[in-house]
Amino acid sequence: MGTLDRLKKAVAYLKGRQIIKTQQDIADAMHFNKSTISSILNGDEKYLTESFLIKFCDTFNEINRDWLINEEKGMVNQDIRDSLHCTAVGNNVNGSGKVITNNDISKMIDLQKGYQSLIKKNQEQLDKSQSHIDRLIGIIEKFHNK
Repeated sequence: MGTLDRLKKAVAYLKGRQIIKTQQDIADAMHFNKSTISSILNGDEKYLTESFLIKFCDTFNEINRDWLINEEKGMVNQDIRDSLHCTAVGNNVNGSGKVITNNDISKMIDLQKGYQSLIKKNQEQLDKSQSHIDRLIGIIEKFHNK
């Protein structure tokens, strides 16, 4: 399969995943003109360069750069591929050999609440410290102006 065919397959994949809908979406995401993207997808080798392919993969990081440029490995990056094979079973989420249970999620929520509480306490302490600093500066300025 040639580079252009791989690029078209990658575009079809991104459309299927509803990451993009049109060539304009590709152009906007990559900061290119739509006419340039159209030329590339029509096989214009002047624009279908390795630097374009690299930028395409950097923009749409699901697409494996090695596959797009050299047809090595699979089209989709491994970590993305693993996340695509997740399933919900009852109240659990299964994927990549890992299971996240409701209990795990509850623990994460509790941790998050704890972090929020710590952040609030730290902010209160910072506000109090700032108030003390402001008062000290006021005292120093009064002393200095005498």
